[in-house]
Amino acid sequence: MEDDPTRGDRIADLMKTRGHSVASLARAAGRDRSQVYRWIDGKSMGGDVLGSLAIALETSRTYLMTGKQPEGFSPGLPEVKASVTRLEDRIEALATQLSTGLADLRLAPRDEQKTETHPERSQGGQS
Repeated sequence: MEDDPTRGDRIADLMKTRGHSVASLARAAGRDRSQVYRWIDGKSMGGDVLGSLAIALETSRTYLMTGKQPEGFSPGLPEVKASVTRLEDRIEALATQLSTGLADLRLAPRDEQKTETHPERSQGGQS
């Protein structure tokens, strides 16, 4: 894809609108900051780069190339992305708790494990 200064302007505008810094866009697109500066300057880029950049900027490849969104295009909904991020954070926290719990269980003596799992056994079966 050839150099296009107006594409660089669209990228810069989307960065501002989406709240991206050069560093955050580089992370989101899986590239380094020097590439982001090249894109803003309108330098050429490959199709794979254009795709990851469009995803990171919540837009279409067509918009980045032409400045026009394809009919029916719906950018990623910020609310949905925020919900997914919260779910990912919660899953990570639960996985950590599970991992810690399993490690604690492995470290506990066998008699203690039975007592915790079946408290009625430690009380002679009486309630």
